[in-house]
Amino acid sequence: MLTDADGKAFAYFYGQNRVPLTLKAISPHAVAALLATEDDRYYEHGAVDLTGLARAFLKTSSGTRQGGSGIAQQYVKNLLLTQATTPDEAAAVTEASLTRKIKELHYAVALEKQLSKDQILERYLNTVNFGDGAYGIGAASLHYFGVPASKLSITQAAMLIGILKSPTNYNPVDNPGPARIRRDVVLARMLSTDRISQADYDAALATPVTLHITDPRQGCTASTYPFFCSWITQIITNDKAFGATPEARADLLYRGGLTIRTTLDRAAMAAAQKAADAALAPTNRVATGIAIERPGTGAVVALVTNRPWGRDVRKGQTQLVLPVREAFQPGSNFKPITLATAIERGFDLSTRFDTPDGYKPAHMNYPKGGFHNDNNRNNGVLNAYQATAKSVNTWFVQLEERYGVINVANMAGRLGMTSLPRTGRRAITARDASLTLGAYETSPLDMATVYATFASGGIACKPIGITSVVDRHGLHLAIPSAACRRVITPYIAATGWCTNGNFPWFSSHCTP
Repeated sequence: MLTDADGKAFAYFYGQNRVPLTLKAISPHAVAALLATEDDRYYEHGAVDLTGLARAFLKTSSGTRQGGSGIAQQYVKNLLLTQATTPDEAAAVTEASLTRKIKELHYAVALEKQLSKDQILERYLNTVNFGDGAYGIGAASLHYFGVPASKLSITQAAMLIGILKSPTNYNPVDNPGPARIRRDVVLARMLSTDRISQADYDAALATPVTLHITDPRQGCTASTYPFFCSWITQIITNDKAFGATPEARADLLYRGGLTIRTTLDRAAMAAAQKAADAALAPTNRVATGIAIERPGTGAVVALVTNRPWGRDVRKGQTQLVLPVREAFQPGSNFKPITLATAIERGFDLSTRFDTPDGYKPAHMNYPKGGFHNDNNRNNGVLNAYQATAKSVNTWFVQLEERYGVINVANMAGRLGMTSLPRTGRRAITARDASLTLGAYETSPLDMATVYATFASGGIACKPIGITSVVDRHGLHLAIPSAACRRVITPYIAATGWCTNGNFPWFSSHCTP
């Protein structure tokens, strides 16, 4: 289960539909029905019910087959089944052989030395197959009746426990007649073992079977926030902190019973989605991606795009998490990185450069006709404040020329931009002056990280989407760290804000 920063769920994952519960969260009617039907002397005998075993042996010898497994043995069998990964392994767990039965008994004895009766009962109820894809009474009660397990009535509890004898034959969806007959057998057992009164039995027997089938929505496709959900699953399936192999990590996600608290902020998501939708229509030939990161923490609170989730290209749908893809040129948003590089090396913000249109830097690459300004003219002799406010291209090319392309690329990396090619055929060289104009593709998330570093006063953090992972046993698992550290001085960070004309609201209180 994925939750937002406040703990509210927005996505579910499972290999088996399961809702783990404590014994206190399960209706006592369900416990009574189970014990009456499956193991009446459960709290009186040890791991093996010798009386029940002998009775089963005598009936089997006379030609009537009867099981002699108690709750502990059945739990062992269910546990072994859930661990089976092939049909052959599953067949070995269920084969009718003395060897298999002795193995179960051995495990059951060992189990009762480690766990209390209540603990075994709780685990049994959380793992047993209730048919129709529901495992455990928590999932079964929601699936068949639309109520939590704590609210099960006598009639509903008897119906569910009746399924256990044969999850296929007594499935009330596919076989309502046999399921009701089996329910009535369970009710009779509850009466004969004094777990319900005659009045309760009569009322329950007369109650019609009323199902309210609900199927849980699972996976990112069913999530309210499918793109953020997909990003989180990518983190889990790719990070070795969650398992040594891809298979182990996928198994943890789908079968680990995890509660994963994320950094998602619903208000931030709504605001970002509104901005993305206003910027571009879903079917526009280009897409937009928005990432919002909380400065000084690395917490990514929003990831959105103008495209809806899906596979229908004609409707503009996509399943790519565009805000984290290195497919966007940042353009002039890159310029403050060049300015920070210069300031760190002693650049005086009052220094003035002429800003000719068609500037051709010596010893550096440039396009045909040189670098041009957006207005295709000379913007005059400008200082850093003026050039940044007007986003004058040729001023920044000259600044980069003075302090070096590689130094600018290194600064980008320190601030949190991980996408710049530093090795291989496309590696940035000292001649690539277009870097300062944002010509190299990066992701919106990388840019959000860079600007979060400026906003935090120079503290860079790795983007994180997970704040805690708790397994079904309540144990906290290790998670990726934001690894926050200082990368530039507060002065450099603050000066970058104050000169950033692309985002004038940042500089509303700054005086050149």
